Amino acid sequence: ESFAEALAFHVSLSEIWDDQAPTLEELEAANADYLMSSGTTLRFVRAVERWPRYSPGQLDDTFANYDGPMLMLHGGIDYAVSLERLEEMRNTFSAHGQTFAYFPQGQHVVINDDYDDCVGSLYVLFLLDPQAQLDLSCIDQVVPRPFVYDEELTEFLFGTNDPWGSDVVSVDEFEYLTPNEFTLNESYPNPFSGQSVDSSSKTVTFTYDLNGPVNSSQSVQLKVYDILGREIITLVDEKQPSGRYSRVWNGRDKKGAPVAAGVYFYRLSVGELVQSKLMTVIK
Repeated sequence: ESFAEALAFHVSLSEIWDDQAPTLEELEAANADYLMSSGTTLRFVRAVERWPRYSPGQLDDTFANYDGPMLMLHGGIDYAVSLERLEEMRNTFSAHGQTFAYFPQGQHVVINDDYDDCVGSLYVLFLLDPQAQLDLSCIDQVVPRPFVYDEELTEFLFGTNDPWGSDVVSVDEFEYLTPNEFTLNESYPNPFSGQSVDSSSKTVTFTYDLNGPVNSSQSVQLKVYDILGREIITLVDEKQPSGRYSRVWNGRDKKGAPVAAGVYFYRLSVGELVQSKLMTVIK
């Protein structure tokens, strides 16, 4: 995080800062009326005279000359770079091991701290083998996050419990599962000792919670994949109502053969939404 903070100052103050920017006093006066993110700009203007800024030169507005492994993740909602610039980036960094993943329904920051979704799976696979050709098919399963708001927080930030300033659908009226309404829990044990050919007692248990409307059912799938994204076995494929569920896996594939030691994904799909987690099989 400290590196990212330093980089933010370096790029902001050296490459995109306007020398005709408002003074600190002018920004402090404007900041008094901000409802959100107050103080963000002030951090930069207070450092502008002391930060070791470099002068614009011939390398400005150009891409680096780099042909090593690189994973580029970009969300199409609230994007920070124009689509034209993205296309230039995609064409420039197209060497072996360089993957550009565009998420049309993804947010500005596409990865989360748990690495438990499509983005996280790609990220982990890239770290495990930076030269591998990544399977980007999971991008098609990413859906935009619904705008579910907290009335108490909205009241605190805006002085009203209605962030739109109009009649909106309340949280209780959503008729589908949001990412917060189903949970894929950590497998237990993890790591677990997978079966040998002669063993039948080594198992791992997966649990998950469906918290949708009481009288509705959702199409649910629970599958296990190897680190290359190949399906190992399907443990659940049915419609299920709200509740807590568990499934036990004996460490064998769909043909009954014991799997090799290594890292595996287990993925829960509820309707069009997906959560994934990692587990390790040891021998």
